[in-house]
Amino acid sequence: MRTIIIGRNPNSDVVVNDSKVADSHLQIMQDDLGNFYIKDLGSETGTFVNNEQITDETPLNPTDVVRVGKVTIPWRNYFAAAMPAATTINVINQPVRKVVIDTRASAAWGVLSFILSFFSWLFFPAVLSVTFGLIAIFKKSKAKGLGIAGIIISVIILLLWLTWFSSMMSLNY
Repeated sequence: MRTIIIGRNPNSDVVVNDSKVADSHLQIMQDDLGNFYIKDLGSETGTFVNNEQITDETPLNPTDVVRVGKVTIPWRNYFAAAMPAATTINVINQPVRKVVIDTRASAAWGVLSFILSFFSWLFFPAVLSVTFGLIAIFKKSKAKGLGIAGIIISVIILLLWLTWFSSMMSLNY
């Protein structure tokens, strides 16, 4: 049997730095036949499989989506080498990679995009604002809304600047 512990504790197999995640939030097990099971370890905020909260040890299918707090756990990645295939290879005792999921850092992209958008009358901050906003969107950041707002503000300011610049150029000729 292979087991991984997911939680906020730095000693967990998978560390999730989110205030809604308990130190030892849940465990996912794979038995010798390749079947998966998930168990909430008494967390206050709960563990969700396919948007339904689990309370007991629950069978887990390879297509199931596991969520704790606002974080979707890519649990299949931690067992990828042990997933049953046409020919089963016994790799159950392989060590689990330690992964840290930090939701605080991803929020910074949206915040940076929003702040830089106010300096969009300069070309370089406008490009950075749009870039950081896109990163916030594609990383599914907590501050995705700020990233979108930063992109919109930057584009509006750049369009106003280009309109003004082109009208000034037409006056000179």
